[in-house]
Amino acid sequence: TRYIDDDTYSALKAHFPELNIRQPEYTMIEFDDEVSDDANVSNLDNGTGYKYDNAYEVSGHISAILKQRHRVLAKVTKKATTRGVNMANVDTTVNNLDGEMTYYPLDDTDSNKYADGTAARLDGTEGDWMMYEPFFWSKGINDYLNGKHYSCYSSNGSDNMPSVPDADVLTLDDIKARSGGY
Repeated sequence: TRYIDDDTYSALKAHFPELNIRQPEYTMIEFDDEVSDDANVSNLDNGTGYKYDNAYEVSGHISAILKQRHRVLAKVTKKATTRGVNMANVDTTVNNLDGEMTYYPLDDTDSNKYADGTAARLDGTEGDWMMYEPFFWSKGINDYLNGKHYSCYSSNGSDNMPSVPDADVLTLDDIKARSGGY
Protein backbone atom coordinates (compact mmCIF):
# COMPACT_ATOMS: atom_id res chain seq x y z
CA THR A 1 0.00 0.00 0.00
CA ARG A 2 1.05 3.56 -0.58
CA TYR A 3 0.56 6.62 1.57
CA ILE A 4 -2.27 8.90 0.40
CA ASP A 5 -1.39 12.61 0.46
CA ASP A 6 -3.23 14.80 2.98
CA ASP A 7 -5.48 16.52 0.41
CA THR A 8 -6.66 13.22 -1.11
CA TYR A 9 -7.14 11.72 2.36
CA SER A 10 -9.27 14.70 3.47
CA ALA A 11 -11.36 14.60 0.28
CA LEU A 12 -12.04 10.86 0.67
CA LYS A 13 -12.97 11.27 4.35
CA ALA A 14 -15.32 14.15 3.49
CA HIS A 15 -17.01 12.21 0.68
CA PHE A 16 -17.14 8.89 2.56
CA PRO A 17 -17.37 9.82 6.28
CA GLU A 18 -17.69 6.21 7.44
CA LEU A 19 -14.72 5.01 5.41
CA ASN A 20 -11.78 3.83 7.50
CA ILE A 21 -8.50 4.60 5.77
CA ARG A 22 -5.43 3.00 7.23
CA GLN A 23 -2.27 4.70 6.07
CA PRO A 24 1.03 2.78 5.97
CA GLU A 25 2.92 3.11 9.23
CA TYR A 26 6.21 4.01 7.53
CA THR A 27 7.54 5.86 4.53
CA MET A 28 10.40 3.83 3.07
CA ILE A 29 13.41 5.22 1.21
CA GLU A 30 15.75 2.97 -0.80
CA PHE A 31 19.46 3.61 -1.43
CA ASP A 32 21.26 1.52 -4.05
CA ASP A 33 24.79 0.86 -2.76
CA GLU A 34 25.96 -0.26 -6.19
CA VAL A 35 25.24 3.12 -7.81
CA SER A 36 27.96 5.71 -7.24
CA ASP A 37 25.63 8.64 -7.88
CA ASP A 38 24.55 10.76 -4.90
CA ALA A 39 21.08 10.85 -6.45
CA ASN A 40 20.59 7.10 -5.90
CA VAL A 41 17.68 7.72 -3.51
CA SER A 42 14.22 6.34 -4.30
CA ASN A 43 10.94 6.94 -2.47
CA LEU A 44 9.06 3.63 -2.45
CA ASP A 45 6.00 5.43 -1.09
CA ASN A 46 5.29 7.53 -4.18
CA GLY A 47 7.45 5.95 -6.90
CA THR A 48 9.88 8.83 -7.30
CA GLY A 49 13.65 9.03 -7.44
CA TYR A 50 16.56 7.18 -9.01
CA LYS A 51 14.93 3.74 -9.28
CA TYR A 52 11.94 5.24 -11.12
CA ASP A 53 14.02 7.51 -13.39
CA ASN A 54 12.33 10.69 -12.23
CA ALA A 55 12.91 13.43 -9.65
CA TYR A 56 12.73 12.41 -5.99
CA GLU A 57 9.74 13.88 -4.17
CA VAL A 58 9.12 13.90 -0.44
CA SER A 59 5.85 12.29 0.67
CA GLY A 60 3.98 10.55 3.46
CA HIS A 61 5.55 10.40 6.89
CA ILE A 62 8.65 12.32 5.78
CA SER A 63 6.42 15.23 4.70
CA ALA A 64 4.65 15.12 8.06
CA ILE A 65 7.99 15.17 9.90
CA LEU A 66 9.35 18.04 7.80
CA LYS A 67 6.19 20.10 8.44
CA GLN A 68 6.95 19.91 12.18
CA ARG A 69 10.57 21.10 11.84
CA HIS A 70 11.16 24.76 12.62
CA ARG A 71 14.09 27.13 12.93
CA VAL A 72 14.53 28.34 16.50
CA LEU A 73 16.79 30.39 18.71
CA ALA A 74 17.87 28.07 21.52
CA LYS A 75 19.86 28.61 24.68
CA VAL A 76 20.96 26.33 27.51
CA THR A 77 19.19 27.67 30.60
CA LYS A 78 20.28 24.92 33.02
CA LYS A 79 23.50 23.03 32.45
CA ALA A 80 23.23 19.26 32.77
CA THR A 81 25.15 17.40 35.43
CA THR A 82 27.55 14.73 34.18
CA ARG A 83 28.62 11.21 35.01
CA GLY A 84 31.48 8.96 34.01
CA VAL A 85 30.74 5.88 31.91
CA ASN A 86 32.69 3.25 30.03
CA MET A 87 31.71 2.87 26.37
CA ALA A 88 33.50 0.34 24.20
CA ASN A 89 36.26 0.08 26.83
CA VAL A 90 36.78 3.85 26.82
CA ASP A 91 36.15 5.90 29.95
CA THR A 92 34.25 9.04 29.04
CA THR A 93 31.94 11.66 30.51
CA VAL A 94 28.31 12.01 29.43
CA ASN A 95 25.56 14.45 30.31
CA ASN A 96 22.65 13.40 32.49
CA LEU A 97 19.12 14.28 31.39
CA ASP A 98 18.63 17.06 33.95
CA GLY A 99 19.71 19.98 31.77
CA GLU A 100 17.29 22.43 30.20
CA MET A 101 17.22 24.32 26.93
CA THR A 102 14.84 27.15 26.18
CA TYR A 103 13.96 27.81 22.58
CA TYR A 104 11.75 30.23 20.72
CA PRO A 105 10.56 29.52 17.16
CA LEU A 106 11.57 31.80 14.33
CA ASP A 107 9.26 32.72 11.47
CA ASP A 108 9.20 29.91 8.89
CA THR A 109 9.64 32.34 5.99
CA ASP A 110 11.94 34.96 7.55
CA SER A 111 14.53 33.93 10.14
CA ASN A 112 15.09 37.58 11.05
CA LYS A 113 11.75 37.49 12.89
CA TYR A 114 10.30 35.42 15.69
CA ALA A 115 7.20 33.35 14.92
CA ASP A 116 5.04 36.17 16.34
CA GLY A 117 6.47 38.62 13.76
CA THR A 118 8.67 40.65 16.13
CA ALA A 119 12.32 41.26 15.21
CA ALA A 120 14.62 38.44 16.33
CA ARG A 121 17.87 39.20 18.14
CA LEU A 122 20.39 37.21 16.11
CA ASP A 123 23.50 38.51 17.89
CA GLY A 124 23.75 35.41 20.12
CA THR A 125 22.42 37.05 23.28
CA GLU A 126 19.14 35.14 23.05
CA GLY A 127 20.63 31.88 21.86
CA ASP A 128 21.99 30.13 18.83
CA TRP A 129 20.14 29.39 15.61
CA MET A 130 19.10 25.72 15.58
CA MET A 131 16.57 23.39 13.99
CA TYR A 132 13.80 21.98 16.16
CA GLU A 133 13.52 18.29 15.33
CA PRO A 134 10.16 16.72 16.17
CA PHE A 135 9.86 13.21 17.53
CA PHE A 136 9.75 10.49 14.89
CA TRP A 137 10.41 6.78 14.60
CA SER A 138 13.10 5.52 12.26
CA LYS A 139 14.60 2.19 11.31
CA GLY A 140 17.48 1.29 9.04
CA ILE A 141 17.67 -1.94 7.04
CA ASN A 142 20.82 -3.18 5.32
CA ASP A 143 20.15 -5.65 2.48
CA TYR A 144 23.72 -6.82 2.05
CA LEU A 145 22.91 -9.50 -0.53
CA ASN A 146 21.13 -7.12 -2.90
CA GLY A 147 23.40 -4.12 -2.34
CA LYS A 148 20.68 -1.87 -1.00
CA HIS A 149 19.84 -0.22 2.27
CA TYR A 150 16.58 1.28 3.40
CA SER A 151 15.47 3.98 5.81
CA CYS A 152 11.97 3.80 7.25
CA TYR A 153 10.36 6.85 8.87
CA SER A 154 7.14 7.18 10.83
CA SER A 155 5.59 10.41 12.10
CA ASN A 156 3.56 8.50 14.72
CA GLY A 157 3.80 10.02 18.19
CA SER A 158 6.05 8.67 20.92
CA ASP A 159 3.09 6.81 22.44
CA ASN A 160 2.19 5.14 19.12
CA MET A 161 5.09 2.96 18.02
CA PRO A 162 4.57 1.49 14.55
CA SER A 163 4.26 -2.27 14.35
CA VAL A 164 7.48 -4.21 14.14
CA PRO A 165 7.39 -7.15 11.74
CA ASP A 166 8.92 -10.47 12.67
CA ALA A 167 12.29 -10.80 11.01
CA ASP A 168 15.26 -13.11 11.00
CA VAL A 169 18.30 -10.94 11.60
CA LEU A 170 21.45 -12.40 10.08
CA THR A 171 25.00 -11.21 10.42
CA LEU A 172 27.41 -11.44 7.52
CA ASP A 173 29.05 -14.39 9.30
CA ASP A 174 25.63 -16.12 9.51
CA ILE A 175 25.15 -15.67 5.78
CA LYS A 176 28.62 -16.93 4.93
CA ALA A 177 28.11 -19.99 7.15
CA ARG A 178 24.97 -21.08 5.30
CA SER A 179 25.09 -23.89 2.80
CA GLY A 180 26.11 -22.36 -0.52
CA GLY A 181 27.24 -19.18 1.21
CA TYR A 182 25.76 -16.08 -0.30
